Formats: sequence, C-alpha cells, structure tokens
Amino acid sequence: MKSQKHTLEVTFKILTKTRKANKVLKKEKMLKPYIVEKGIIRIIGKSVSFGGSRPKTGEIGDLWKEFDAIIKCIPNRINDQFMGISINFWNNAKDENGKNGRQSYMVGAEVSSLFEFPFDHECRIIPASRWVYIPVRYDDPDVMVMANGSDDPGFMDGCVFGWSKKWIAENKHIKNDFPEELEIYELHEEYDFLGGKCADVTLAVPIV
Repeated sequence: MKSQKHTLEVTFKILTKTRKANKVLKKEKMLKPYIVEKGIIRIIGKSVSFGGSRPKTGEIGDLWKEFDAIIKCIPNRINDQFMGISINFWNNAKDENGKNGRQSYMVGAEVSSLFEFPFDHECRIIPASRWVYIPVRYDDPDVMVMANGSDDPGFMDGCVFGWSKKWIAENKHIKNDFPEELEIYELHEEYDFLGGKCADVTLAVPIV
C-alpha cells in the first residue's frame, strides 16, 4: 500500500511538472515579428500572373523550377539572398464579375542598380517603408497548426501572411498600401525556440 502511494505521488509530481512545462510552451510565442526600416528596394527577376479569367494552375511552382536560370544571370545583386514576391495577394481585389482580381508572383533578387538586366527578366521598385519581418520555420508547431497539418511551404507561408494581418492590427500598426509582400530566403535568422536553428524563410509585410 505504501509502495502504491509512493508511486502515485511520483506520478502526480511528474504530471505537475509536465503541465507547468506545457504552460511555458504555450506562453512562448514561436513566431516573433519585428520591424525593419528599409530604403528603396530594387528587384530583378521573372514573374507569372493569374486571376480573373485566368485561374491559377500551378504557375508559381513552374516559376520556381526555373530558379537557377532566373537567379544566376541577375547582375548587381546586393547579397546572396533571393525572394518570392506576392503582388496583390493581400487586398483580395475582385473584378466586375466578383472573381479574384489579377495577381502576380515574382522570383528574383534585390540589386543595387536597374541600369542593366537580362532581356527576358523584369524589374520592380518598392518605395522606402517600414516592414514587419516574420522569421518562419516549417516545423514550428504553431505554423503547422495554422496550416491544418499541411506541409506545403507555399500554403504555410500564406497562413502566416494571414496571421500577420491580425498581429499588425493588434499591435496598432497599419498595413502600407503597397501591393507586395516578400518571402526572403537565405537571411539565416536564428529561431531561438528550436535550438538555434535558422528560419527557413523570413516573410515581410510593409507597414506605414
């Protein structure tokens, strides 16, 4: 009887410690946005468009398949980072028939000058602004919950961009009216909660 009582006491202590640990985990926010001031951003790359009478049918995935060819010939890059740029995704614009408005997606890199770029590439200029940066890991439990268990990186990015709307409003910021949101790769930001591993991507949303 005494042995059984001791076992129950040990079990109770373990459960109590586990509950306390779980509370700490719940309080710890894995997604930790921060704000960055950026000057003019100049980008060279290639894009695809869809929406309206032309629904999205895998164009973004096809564009990423051309990644090496797109990136390797971009001149005047400022660093080794590269980007995915969502254009007109945030505002959910509709056409006169109520269908999704025209949207675009670009794969490219930031450059110091637009005086030269490959013939089959295009350029984009984003005005100076403040940005909310959100480092993301795809094995982050919070992100996986947002994505309802999906392991598709593009879908998970979209879920975090959706979450950022709430974060921006709750923290009394205002989304800038720029049409772009950025996925920044190779920024190598630390992800403190998961043993110092680097984030897979940093998502960026412009604010006033």
